[in-house]
Amino acid sequence: MLERLAPYRREIIMVSVSAVMLIVGLILSGAVVTGLLFFLFSGKSFVEWKWDYDSILKYFIGAFLLIVGIIGIMAALIKKPRALKISLASFLAVVFVLCGIISYRLAIDRAGSQGARKPAEIKPGEEIYVDIPMNSTATDIAEILKEKGLIKSTFIFRVLTRLNGYGAKYQSGTHILAKGLGYEEIMDILVMPPESVKVTIPEGYTYKQVVELLKQKMGINGDEFERVAIKLAPSYRFLQGLEQKPGMLEGYLFPDTYYFGLKDNEEQILKTILDNFDRKFKPEYYSRAEELGMTVHEIVTLASIVEKEAQAANERKTIAGVFYNRLRGRYGAPRRLESCATIQYVFLNRLENVPEETRNRIQKGIIYVEDTKVDDEYNTYKYEKLPPGPISNPGLACLEAALYPEDTKYIYFVARGDGTNDFSLTNEEHVSKMRKYGLLY
Repeated sequence: MLERLAPYRREIIMVSVSAVMLIVGLILSGAVVTGLLFFLFSGKSFVEWKWDYDSILKYFIGAFLLIVGIIGIMAALIKKPRALKISLASFLAVVFVLCGIISYRLAIDRAGSQGARKPAEIKPGEEIYVDIPMNSTATDIAEILKEKGLIKSTFIFRVLTRLNGYGAKYQSGTHILAKGLGYEEIMDILVMPPESVKVTIPEGYTYKQVVELLKQKMGINGDEFERVAIKLAPSYRFLQGLEQKPGMLEGYLFPDTYYFGLKDNEEQILKTILDNFDRKFKPEYYSRAEELGMTVHEIVTLASIVEKEAQAANERKTIAGVFYNRLRGRYGAPRRLESCATIQYVFLNRLENVPEETRNRIQKGIIYVEDTKVDDEYNTYKYEKLPPGPISNPGLACLEAALYPEDTKYIYFVARGDGTNDFSLTNEEHVSKMRKYGLLY
């Protein structure tokens, strides 16, 4: 092989040197030219392209090396065997392709200095909301963008998508774009999380409070929210068997921080919240509830009371243990839970025409003896066992406290006034502590 190439040693050296010059020249000048072409294809004018010293230097050095390399290769191949020409031409074709790709990547890397990769600036009033459906392909997205007048060529969009490796990265949801953005700017926006509204549902919020929060943040319709709740309930294990009525989701609107799409409707919002509860309430929790002889609804109901009674995190399981002792009449405990939180729920969520003065007092947690005599099935001072349903939406910690309570002999607890409780084994001890904290005279 070497003997056959020996007569062409001079030409091979000349072609090799010229090829190196051609490759370097193509990469240097190609990066500038490629960046300029895509800049123009994105809908911007030539005068907007920013020529800096670095670009000019790279372009002219690259162009010089490119021209010299081509001339050198042509000179070396004149009047040489056809087989050698074909071999070298094939090699150079591959080089051209590879250099083109490298040039494009260099153009993309430096595009930030030309303004094409800077965060898009969208002025107020120029926003165009673009909804990208789930599982949309680059072709689907290109068509949507063209229909909105945001791009001129779906082909260029698809090519740039492939070259950037963005195909599987585009995010479904609502994105804010504007006319005049470049292809790269549009792609940068589409691979980012879609526009959303952050809504935090605090632990212990009631159903009414959550609905009011969603009205303020998302503009939902309360009646439609109720209708959707009844529609979706049968599809969730933890809601099956519940009476389908207004407020049936009390306890199941899981407290968490959510990011809803700008145009999410009542069904999408509610499904997001219920899906979250479904994920958090693990399969083993259903088995644990059965072990305790409780239904899921009873677990959620107990957890909702613990949520309102336990301000200190380390007391949740103890309070849950106290309530279990009362529910089962252990250690001489009364079977009534006697939870002030249920009295608050009755006055603030169930009774109508409650005087404003009384409502304000109840909200502050000031409960009178006569308040505990109200005839309502949620009044745990009057009725034994658990109330018919939750009184708030409990967080995960309180759900786990209801499922895994502390094994305790306490049957009473009284608030110290500092966010913690003092627990007692007997009624006499409990009465003494109530006097100690100024709750009984």
